[in-house]
Amino acid sequence: MIMQQANPYAFMTALDKLKNVHGIFIKQKINVMEHVTGCEMDNNYNVYACDKDGDKKKSLKLFKCKEKSSCLSKKCLRPDSRPFEMYVEHENKEGQGNDDMPAFFFEREYEFTCLCFNRPTMTLFLAE
Repeated sequence: MIMQQANPYAFMTALDKLKNVHGIFIKQKINVMEHVTGCEMDNNYNVYACDKDGDKKKSLKLFKCKEKSSCLSKKCLRPDSRPFEMYVEHENKEGQGNDDMPAFFFEREYEFTCLCFNRPTMTLFLAE
């Protein structure tokens, strides 16, 4: 019988998780249907803890992120100014603790940008 390593971040709040790691590693999940159809879909990301050398600790997934934005805005607007919403949820493989509970919510609205003027701003909401 193989014992899985317990996740030390299972019952922590989102800010405590970020306070107790040396860094984070963000990896985008590949959507095959997006490549087959050519239609831009919402992106999903996994956030892992890093050690002090910056190497990813794959066993310690902290959060999962889901982006919400329209296909039209992805095709027609520049990436640095297009609007989106990002939902960040806790991740816990053991099925204990605060799995699938919201941690953060990011929101960026469209801003008409010209050079360095009127740059878009992002709002962070703490869900806990």
